[in-house]
Amino acid sequence: ETTKEKNIFEPFLKQQMRYINYAAAYGSIKCFKYLLLNNEKLDKLTFEMSIIGGNNELIRIIYNEKDNEIQNNQIINALKQSIKCHQNDIFDWIFENNLSVLKKDDLLSLIIESLSNGNIHSFIQIVDHDFNLNDCQNNFSFFLEKTSKYGFYSLTEFIINLIENMSIINDY
Repeated sequence: ETTKEKNIFEPFLKQQMRYINYAAAYGSIKCFKYLLLNNEKLDKLTFEMSIIGGNNELIRIIYNEKDNEIQNNQIINALKQSIKCHQNDIFDWIFENNLSVLKKDDLLSLIIESLSNGNIHSFIQIVDHDFNLNDCQNNFSFFLEKTSKYGFYSLTEFIINLIENMSIINDY
């Protein structure tokens, strides 16, 4: 098996990584296709690494190839990775294609990931898809803690305004 050694300059490398995953992490479609055509096998890490790489074509190849094998937790991890990397187009595509399998707790964890990484795009996408923020009012202080802790002050301000607007609506 062909692997790439861990390197301090590549923080996404968690351990020795197979070359096909390495190509996916860098979005190198030519290397990826070459390895795939030469019988390199995709594994559970390949999908996550392709999110880091941000190559839409490569992600779709893996998604279509492994469609029946990708489990809900891998979808959640892929969505979280796209939030961390601010790969918003990829987030949108995965989110819209898997909305039916996402549970309320999954959406809440994605909101927390969005706020922790200052990704307002993903936050708005989740809320726009019928996620009821009224259901998580007891989490608002936690939301504020996450956004202010990491220095996302405009996002903190957005959450405060959201809370104020919700309290005005709830008063009526």
